[in-house]
Amino acid sequence: MIKKSLTEKLNNNCLEKVMFVNNYDFYYAKGDFRVNSIFDYLPNLIEEYSEHKLAVRSWAHVEWRDEPEVRGKLSVSEKEADLIVAKTKLLSVCAYDSERVSHELKESLLLCHNFLINE
Repeated sequence: MIKKSLTEKLNNNCLEKVMFVNNYDFYYAKGDFRVNSIFDYLPNLIEEYSEHKLAVRSWAHVEWRDEPEVRGKLSVSEKEADLIVAKTKLLSVCAYDSERVSHELKESLLLCHNFLINE
């Protein structure tokens, strides 16, 4: 849906600058939900753009399988990702399914995100 919408709004020159990465390929690159995927994968994805001093913006739909330890990993992951975002001057939006986010997880996520946007 995002690709289709962008194709309707952007010309080919702009669309060529958009990189799409499957969220499961990103977060489950090592077989299960690992926060290390962010540190191993994200810097490599944006390295070329950063070298050319181009602004990088990301939108991530954070999704996970029903694994008991994932919620704890999410908090650690977001804190560490915040360091990468600050270091690379990346503008990043993290989207979560509000029905899957407990009150405790929401409070933890708010500690490492500047804004909360509700639909």
